[in-house]
Amino acid sequence: MPAKRIEDSLFGIAYKSRNMTTSGTLYNGSTATGGLGIDTQNFNEIVFVINPGPITAPATLTFTVTESATDTAAAGATGSAAISGASFTVVQNSTQNTVRKGAIVVRDTERYVYLKCVKTSATASAIFGADYCLAKPKESPQTNSEDFDV
Repeated sequence: MPAKRIEDSLFGIAYKSRNMTTSGTLYNGSTATGGLGIDTQNFNEIVFVINPGPITAPATLTFTVTESATDTAAAGATGSAAISGASFTVVQNSTQNTVRKGAIVVRDTERYVYLKCVKTSATASAIFGADYCLAKPKESPQTNSEDFDV
């Protein structure tokens, strides 16, 4: 997905806001297994901001950050390894709507990362979205300042 660079950070959308109505697993908002990894090649840190919206029945959404050295169908999302401690779980035990926010910070990953979402209830409707920010670049453009005597 296209991302926008501001100063030494790169912002993008990991999941477009959507309504997940069945149980299942998504990687960066897709059921595809390759070609959708977030490339962290020039950055040391990635932050995911997760915004689960209303969940209309008992359900659990589990978000986990996974990593892989390549982004092919065989070794990409499904072949990626979970990063220890990089997870966020939303549990809704009633039929009332809930809104919670979470953030996951990951440092020094392999080249491609994925935000994996697993929804356990086939009957609940869950609306959510997630953004990411790549930060702490390995190389940063230098600003040349010049002084002029007037």
